[in-house]
Amino acid sequence: MPPRHLHKPGDTGTWIAPPPRHLRHSEVGHLNRLIFKSRRDANRVFRYVDRCNVPVPGRFQLCLDRKALAMSQNFSDRYGFKPAEPEITIREDAPEDLRFAVAQIAVNAGIGPSRIRDVVCTVLFVAPDRNNWSEYPNIWDEVRGLLEDCEWFKVYDIAERLHRSLHYQQADQFRDELNRFFREKGIGWELKEDEGIVFRGSAPFTAATINAVESLTATGRTNAASEIREALRDISRRPAPDRTGAIQHSIAALESVARDIANEPGLTLGRLVPRLDLPRPLDEAVEKLWGFASDRARHIREGQQLGDDEAELVVSVACAVSIFLVHRTLQVG
Repeated sequence: MPPRHLHKPGDTGTWIAPPPRHLRHSEVGHLNRLIFKSRRDANRVFRYVDRCNVPVPGRFQLCLDRKALAMSQNFSDRYGFKPAEPEITIREDAPEDLRFAVAQIAVNAGIGPSRIRDVVCTVLFVAPDRNNWSEYPNIWDEVRGLLEDCEWFKVYDIAERLHRSLHYQQADQFRDELNRFFREKGIGWELKEDEGIVFRGSAPFTAATINAVESLTATGRTNAASEIREALRDISRRPAPDRTGAIQHSIAALESVARDIANEPGLTLGRLVPRLDLPRPLDEAVEKLWGFASDRARHIREGQQLGDDEAELVVSVACAVSIFLVHRTLQVG
C-alpha cells in the first residue's frame, strides 16, 4: 500500500503516514511527539519525502532533520572518538574497500540500489541489466559488479555524481562519511561541497592552501588567490595530476604577491626577491624555490617527472611565503 500524503488533523499539528503499518505516530499534540519504532522506519520516511518531493511544512522538516541527525550519528561521532589518521598512501587507485564503500555510503544516505545503478550506468555509459528488477540482491549485486570492474578514476567520478544527486542533509551525510573513509584509509582525496573531489595533502599542505586563499582574497589579491585555486585543480586532475601546472600556478601566485608588494609589475620572482626585504636565509630559500620551479616545472626535460611530494612541497612553501608577505605588509601598514 503506497504511503499517504501529508495530513493535518485539525490544528493539532502535521504528521506523515509512511508505508510501514506498524509505524506509530501521534495525531494529537505537537510535531516533536512523532515517534518511530525503529531507525529503519524513520529512514523510510526521509527517503519517501525526498523521493516524492512532498511539500513538507517547516516545523515538520525541522523535526525530520533533528531525528535524522540523531539517528545518523555513530557512537564514535557522538562522543568524539577518532582513530589516528594514517599517512596518505593512495591516490591513483581505487581499492576494493573504496569501491564497496561508495555504494554503501550512498545507501546509508538514503539512496536505493536502483538510483545508485542509474548514476553508475550514466557515468560508465553502460546499459542497466533489464533482467535485474529486485533491489536486493539483484540490482545491488549489479551495482557492486560495475564498481568492481571499472577504471579506478571512474569510481571517484561516480562518487561525485552520487553526491550531486543528493540534497541538503543527505548530501552532507554522504560527504562526511566518504571523507571519513578517505582519512581512515590513507586516501589522498577529499570531497568538497562545491568543488567535487580534490587533492588532499598533509595537514600543513591543507592549512597552507586554505589560509593562502583566504588571506589573498581578504586583502583584494584575487589574481593570486585564483592561481592557488588553479594549482589545486591541477594537482587534483584525474587520472593523471598536472603536477607541473600546480607548481607553475603556485609560483605565479607568489610572484603576483611579490609584484604587488614591491610595486614592480614587470619583474620576475627571481629579480623581486632582493626587493622584498626578506630575512636571511628565507630570501635564499625563495630564490632556490624559484630556481627549482623554473628548472623542473617551466623547462621540462624528457624523462623528468615530478612526484606528488615535490609538488605538494612547492605549493605549500609558495602559499606560506605569500601569507607571510601579506601579513607583514598589514602589520607595517
